[in-house]
Amino acid sequence: MASLFKKLSVLFFAIVFFTSRPLFDFEGNELDAYIQETLKIWNPPGLAVGIIKEGRIVFLKGYGICEIGKSETIKATTVFRIASVSKTIAAGLLTTFVQESALRWQDKIIDRLPELKPQNNSALNTMTLKHVLSNSTGFPRHTYTHLLDQNVPYKKIITKLGKVKPICNLGQCHTYQNVIFSLSGYVAETLSNQSYETLLKRRIFQPLDMKNASCSCAAFKASPNKAMPHKKIEEGSYKVLPYNCRYYDVGPAAGVNASAIDMLKWLKEFLSDQPTLFTKDSINYMTNPHIETPDEIKRWNTHWRIARVKRADYGLGWRIFDYSGTPFIYHGGALQGYSASIGMLPQQKIGIVVLTNSENSFITDTIMATFIDFVLDLKPIDYNAVRKAG
Repeated sequence: MASLFKKLSVLFFAIVFFTSRPLFDFEGNELDAYIQETLKIWNPPGLAVGIIKEGRIVFLKGYGICEIGKSETIKATTVFRIASVSKTIAAGLLTTFVQESALRWQDKIIDRLPELKPQNNSALNTMTLKHVLSNSTGFPRHTYTHLLDQNVPYKKIITKLGKVKPICNLGQCHTYQNVIFSLSGYVAETLSNQSYETLLKRRIFQPLDMKNASCSCAAFKASPNKAMPHKKIEEGSYKVLPYNCRYYDVGPAAGVNASAIDMLKWLKEFLSDQPTLFTKDSINYMTNPHIETPDEIKRWNTHWRIARVKRADYGLGWRIFDYSGTPFIYHGGALQGYSASIGMLPQQKIGIVVLTNSENSFITDTIMATFIDFVLDLKPIDYNAVRKAG
């Protein structure tokens, strides 16, 4: 199997890079063969992959099934929970308010949400919308995320933030958050007197024709073609998980439901010369570095990051990587039976989304990284073989 994979990987790169055909004029057979072989190795229930270049969808395909034991297959329109990739959309929503001058990135959160009860907590008294969306508030990593798992209501959780001691000054270190990040959506709700779900629908999903996208448990359950979550029992074996509505309370951080084609439309907005929602300056502000995140290169012992990423930063809802000398804008997500990876190369106007209904972010990341390596003409690395070798 390893030998076959190696041959296919070499074939994939050789056919595309060493023939006279321009990039992306091929029909996707080589890429499809690589994905199929990766699926044989790891055997997830389902997967969806989409690629866009210069505003045109050049690859879009579903693999596998929505639920083990049933026959419904994954399609381009199949809805997944995209977990922390939701953060990219939250940053976009808040950007629409900033463009209207209804908000400023320097606005203090406490001025918009006095119910936070800062209790002489200087960080909570002075942190801004920019600090929240760039995960640079200085609060300990994943502050109170465990309370979400205990089904504590979000608005009760945030009243406890004043008791938390920061580990660094505002804007001085990156500490990844869900509860604190989602204050951004609460600000938008308070400002507009509309629910976060309604705001996304009216300001993001409808204008970009993201027909399958939503941000609630009820909407996910109502989706006619949805991928059910699965948990790995052992390598290559999974069981279906029941519906779990936790983390919809933190919609900005992890609550969006979307299909592969929806997420290609989202990427298109960022890669377009004439975006629909955002100014070019706004896109640059979201996807430029705001805080360095050096620990993220090795935190997950992810081989593609260790091998390729020379510097890591966080923008507003996006990770910014120096990928072997090329800017790569990325975010991943994993949540209760789902994994997602989304990334774009702005200079090449190329974007990719990979979604799976399994707790295996390695699958989504390795397909994405292998493709990015290919686009940038980097020496191929067999990430599957590296993973299997331990």
